Amino acid sequence: METIPQNRITPEQIERLEPNEIFVFGSNRIGKHYGKAARMAYESFGGGGLAEGVKGQTYAIPVVRAGVEMIAPHVDIFITFARNHPEIRFLVTRVGCGVAGFTDEEIAPLFAAAADMENVTLPLSFWRVLLQRKLYPPRIPARRIAPDNIRTLGENEIFVFGSNLAGKHYGGAARIACEHFGAEWGVGHGLTGRSYAIPTMRADVEMIRPYVDEFIAFAREHGEYRFLVTRIGCGIAGFTDKEVAPLFASAVDVENIALPSSFWDELAALDNERQ
Repeated sequence: METIPQNRITPEQIERLEPNEIFVFGSNRIGKHYGKAARMAYESFGGGGLAEGVKGQTYAIPVVRAGVEMIAPHVDIFITFARNHPEIRFLVTRVGCGVAGFTDEEIAPLFAAAADMENVTLPLSFWRVLLQRKLYPPRIPARRIAPDNIRTLGENEIFVFGSNLAGKHYGGAARIACEHFGAEWGVGHGLTGRSYAIPTMRADVEMIRPYVDEFIAFAREHGEYRFLVTRIGCGIAGFTDKEVAPLFASAVDVENIALPSSFWDELAALDNERQ
């Protein structure tokens, strides 16, 4: 699951710039470039003696300050400048996280307003902090999010619910499937009517995995349908979103499967941990 567009991540090593690119680095107020990124700005990209603003193919943000709150106004000035220059791509380095002594957790939130700016790239470590603090929620297309309360279906839509193997649809989404969408009593697995049953009344969440895998394979083979997955296993079965959502990791790239927003949140968190 790609929660952070690759073209928005600043490369760890920047050795050259395209004509429309600007190297953004942390500086001090007197333009003395001691740190790694500052020296690179001076030696490679024309930023010698720059304390703040633009010079050559560089942009300096003063970060050698007494507190992170003193850096915030300078970051805001940079973000405003970047918004006014969409023709330029700004590659932000880990400003403030070297000689200045601040951490990603302290600096990254200052750049939250830049998260939706296509012409600004941020270090992966900054993106991780923004995701963890929900300052950059993953952009999931609306068509891929299953509604919380489903009472009607579109012409080509299938209601996906958690069941027991005996197919006794007493409560929750199973009852809705039976009463409204043609789920057959006594059938606890697969497609009946306009519903698809996934057995979730199991002793362990891993016992659900084969049924989820089978469902995902079925959905791949039937692109003519749109499958609306409910929070299967998270009701009577007693599992949590955090336990069940990872079973659907391979459904992320299946365009005709819509998942609950809570599942997407857990998949995003899992993806962030792996990066």
